[in-house]
Amino acid sequence: MSSISHRQEGEGELDDFHRHEALDRVSVWLDHFCAHIAAHPVILESKDFSARCEKITDLCGELYQAIGQETHEIEVRKSKG
Repeated sequence: MSSISHRQEGEGELDDFHRHEALDRVSVWLDHFCAHIAAHPVILESKDFSARCEKITDLCGELYQAIGQETHEIEVRKSKG
């Protein structure tokens, strides 16, 4: 895992922008992966490679949904005060 962080030490809690940014980055990465890797002829010609790509896209989709669900839960808690 990369040790690069978009959050500097001492910046405080994550805010709504951080969550939106995470969702956006997952979406951009998934679009790029699908367009340039999963759709590559070498991948498409191989059932094994295609299946591996499908697992990756499924996991990425699950990550997107999990971040979105957490964001929604936080927003609901905030709205209830």
